Amino acid sequence: MSGILGLCEKTSKYADLASQVLGTIFGSVVVLVLLFQVFFRYVLQSPLNWYLDAAQFAFVWAIMMGFCIAYKSAAHIKFHLVTELLPSAIQDHLQILSHVLCLVFFISMVVMGFKQFGFVKMSTFETIPLSVQWMVLALPVGGLFMSAHAAHFICGELASRTHKD
Repeated sequence: MSGILGLCEKTSKYADLASQVLGTIFGSVVVLVLLFQVFFRYVLQSPLNWYLDAAQFAFVWAIMMGFCIAYKSAAHIKFHLVTELLPSAIQDHLQILSHVLCLVFFISMVVMGFKQFGFVKMSTFETIPLSVQWMVLALPVGGLFMSAHAAHFICGELASRTHKD
């Protein structure tokens, strides 16, 4: 199990690093594009026609990478009210079940994201010479990153159970 756990840990680590780098880049692009638009519109009185498409593209990627970071750091909203009333053994099982269900969802994101990627191959943005495919690619990439994190969480939980027994 330690070999699989090590592989899961390393994959999750690299997925986290990639999502942090991409999230920072695309988040910065959103802010810069919007600042440029404000400057051009109100200072130069010449609004940019491409800012909305560029901001939308970068925003989708920034949000998807933010989801990855939040899942890895367990920062999503959780409702502990019911689970805290249960015995710890059941809580442990629910924790694994939760990550397994997330993994199934993330894998479906990858599959459906690549299907959507194929559907939009002829679509381009109106004002920037870029295929919409590049924006849609955020869905399967985010799904892959979060799948790596879910697999790491599952392997970690199972490994800790093995050491307890």
